[in-house]
Amino acid sequence: MSTGMSDSRQRLTEAELVLLHEVGFVLLVPDHLRALVCRMFRRQQFAFGDEIVREGDEPDSLFVLTSGSARVVVRRNDADVMLNRLEPGAVFGETALMVGAPRTRH
Repeated sequence: MSTGMSDSRQRLTEAELVLLHEVGFVLLVPDHLRALVCRMFRRQQFAFGDEIVREGDEPDSLFVLTSGSARVVVRRNDADVMLNRLEPGAVFGETALMVGAPRTRH
């Protein structure tokens, strides 16, 4: 499961809100705005093999993995190559949002 800022979403549990308050970029938000920013996140669930983001997509959200794991995969020579494995607390999708550019694998 990951939390992201997106349209079809469910409110976060208290445990997920606690996790968000420990994420690096959230800690950079001024104290008086942190709870507001965390309440903007919504839960999205993904099944094994679901594509969460794709390289080249326009950015519309960022994600914080709250449970399970996710793989960063690229297609090379007709085979999937895993570049990284993300665990709870991992943040992804933020770079494209901040720079306003299509998503990359970095």
